[in-house]
Amino acid sequence: YMGWHTNFVAKGCRLYCSYAPEAGKSFFRYLDPLTGKMVTSWDQKGWQFRLFNINATPFWHAVWSGTDRISLGFKLAPENPLPDRFKPISQHQPIS
Repeated sequence: YMGWHTNFVAKGCRLYCSYAPEAGKSFFRYLDPLTGKMVTSWDQKGWQFRLFNINATPFWHAVWSGTDRISLGFKLAPENPLPDRFKPISQHQPIS
């Protein structure tokens, strides 16, 4: 479990890779900065890859798991390298 946070002190492009051995028992949840709506991205069995920006607009997100879960986070580039029209995570495809 990781409560709501923004990572505001380390701005830039982030890649989160996570592995879950069971589908539907863990998730990445965020507040969509474009709509203000809460979005829950449930983990599938296997690897998930989520990419988003940490910039001047807070990107609130949290993680929960009711199973084993491995998470690796990487800062890939300086602040705001992705186009403004990029939709964080909302259209990710899990890889198993």
